[in-house]
Amino acid sequence: MIRIEDLSYNFPDGTRGLKKINLEIERGEFLGIVGRNGSGKSTLIRHLNGLLKPMEGKVFINDMDTADPSNLLKIRQTVGMVFQNPYTQFVGTTLEEDVAFGPENLALPPNEIRERVDRALEVVGLENFKNHSPKTLSGGQSQCAAIASALAMKSECIVFDEITSMLDSRSREQVREIIRKLRGKARTIVYVTHKLEEVLYADRIIVMDRGEIVQEGKPETVFKAPEPGKFGLEIPPVVELLNSLEARGFTFDWKRLSSIENLAEEIWESRWKI
Repeated sequence: MIRIEDLSYNFPDGTRGLKKINLEIERGEFLGIVGRNGSGKSTLIRHLNGLLKPMEGKVFINDMDTADPSNLLKIRQTVGMVFQNPYTQFVGTTLEEDVAFGPENLALPPNEIRERVDRALEVVGLENFKNHSPKTLSGGQSQCAAIASALAMKSECIVFDEITSMLDSRSREQVREIIRKLRGKARTIVYVTHKLEEVLYADRIIVMDRGEIVQEGKPETVFKAPEPGKFGLEIPPVVELLNSLEARGFTFDWKRLSSIENLAEEIWESRWKI
């Protein structure tokens, strides 16, 4: 679905943002992009819907070149973005108006707009807040509202850029649960974070540092490698526990580790496998 070829980008002051990035993202894949602050994560994903143009190399979305202005409208319908600060994305006086804004700009029939808005709000658990002002929502609810706006566009791919970094622990878990529900629903997810525990259940992870991809693989491969600490990333305690148990003969299905409950089940079941 997404193909990146030799992508390089420099900031106006000459600082290197990206260097020779080559990456393919498959349709329906959940890709985690991790790295310390300034590693190039956000710069990379801003190329996925044309917010930034390649200085060198190419970015293709469903074979559409992001450097071609005639492709931008279709590309931005295909790739939705949810950013760290949801308040910068609100445009409506009510939550319902805000979620409807994107579909209305597609000139869709009113009944389809209504269906999309209702469904999106239901998915994120805000169906009872549709007449509320976005400004009255909590931090977690605001981020859920931003996700609903992306869902209402029926984007094939949704990019999440550090969406839990401004939230408390309860709100973070609320948002993570929504992302877990979206996984595997024929929608491509690109999830950017510096918290490795948030991509534990990704299909694949890439680690970025100084504008380059320095490591790539399945979560169980990346988490077992010694390199993450070298790139400013902290291995989550839950992963240290898993690695310790595996060293003692336990075996786990990492794809099932989408929640603490699943982790507990895996530990319980795996005791019979040693």
